Amino acid sequence: MAAKEVKFGIIGTGHRGQGLIRSYLSIKGCRIRALCDRYERVVKQAFDIVGDSSVVCYTDHRRMLAEADIDAVCVFTEPENNVPISCDALAAGKHAMCEVPLCYTLDHCWRMVLAVENTGLKFQLAE
Repeated sequence: MAAKEVKFGIIGTGHRGQGLIRSYLSIKGCRIRALCDRYERVVKQAFDIVGDSSVVCYTDHRRMLAEADIDAVCVFTEPENNVPISCDALAAGKHAMCEVPLCYTLDHCWRMVLAVENTGLKFQLAE
């Protein structure tokens, strides 16, 4: 049985996001389809690393989640933004992976748990 290709969007394309991009480029079945960072120059750097002109770049993660042809997102943002962005991804029907620290408050912990339970999608905490 052939493995399904997984189409990813990366939110937060700074140093750590770029490291993941380099890793995913070498994994069969992983395809980066969208990149997002609030800083246009940083998303351009990531775009150059991917080297695929079909990849779409965004500076607004909500727009990327609504428009991009992706199955899952990887979130590499500031800790205070990790839960809101990961929950936005799940609400948009995308599986999500987020780097640590996920959050600093119990409210954000519960928000994440409920988002996973309510959507039935996969969430991975990564480091």
